[in-house]
Amino acid sequence: MIKVDSGAVGTVMPRSVGQHFRITETKAARTGPGFRAANGSAIGHYGQRSIQGVSDDCTPINMTAQVADVRTNLASVHQLVKAGNKVHFESNNCYIEHKDTGMRTWMKEREGTFEVGLWVPKTQSCIPA
Repeated sequence: MIKVDSGAVGTVMPRSVGQHFRITETKAARTGPGFRAANGSAIGHYGQRSIQGVSDDCTPINMTAQVADVRTNLASVHQLVKAGNKVHFESNNCYIEHKDTGMRTWMKEREGTFEVGLWVPKTQSCIPA
């Protein structure tokens, strides 16, 4: 599950997600300062991971996220928009739409948050070439 967050500067995921997808070291992870939580505490940053999977409705999802000491996956609305998407929030009609292809990934509202299901293969051998 990915929480779609309009306040997140970056898209992040914990190290436990998609472990068979390689973490690529980044300059930001190597040189710091890392991330800060809303309360100002430091959050460890380990690089970035690009993953391939599908949403709950089998829409392909390719996502690059920063790997950090976080508890949940967060998709930054800012980064989604920069990647050529529009993000639509409306009661019972929430989705991320790629502007060039028109492909929509549907979001579900749960207890005040907006989420996209994310399913990734359990092993490297399940990843399509």
